[in-house]
Amino acid sequence: MILKSERLAEAFARLVKNETDHAARFDDARLVGVFEHFYTTNRSASAGYGTHYVVLGYEYRWPPALVPKPDDQHSGLRWWPVAELLVSDRVHENTKAYFGGGARHDTAGNTSFMPR
Repeated sequence: MILKSERLAEAFARLVKNETDHAARFDDARLVGVFEHFYTTNRSASAGYGTHYVVLGYEYRWPPALVPKPDDQHSGLRWWPVAELLVSDRVHENTKAYFGGGARHDTAGNTSFMPR
C-alpha cells in the first residue's frame, strides 16, 4: 500500500525492505503492468461490499547472493520456476497474473489484469 504523500520510489523501497529485509532501488525495477484484484470480503468484515485493489506490478532482479527474509505477513519465501508456479494450486491466481500476462479472472468473472 502506498501511504499518503509517499512517492512510488519510497513505497517500493519500504515494501521490499519490510517484506524481505533487502534495500532495493526503484530505479532497478521495471513496470510489468497494472493489475486489479477483486475480493468479496473487506478488512472490516462488513456485509454488503468487497475489496478492490489496484496493484502496480514491478519486476526486480534479485541479487543472487542475497537471501530474502520473510516478514510477519509471510511464513516463508520460495523461488519458483515460472512454468511451475503458473500450474500450481498453491499459488493464488492474482499472483499468477503477474507472470502469465493477459487477462485473469476471479471466481466472480472480474478481470484482474489490465494489459499495458
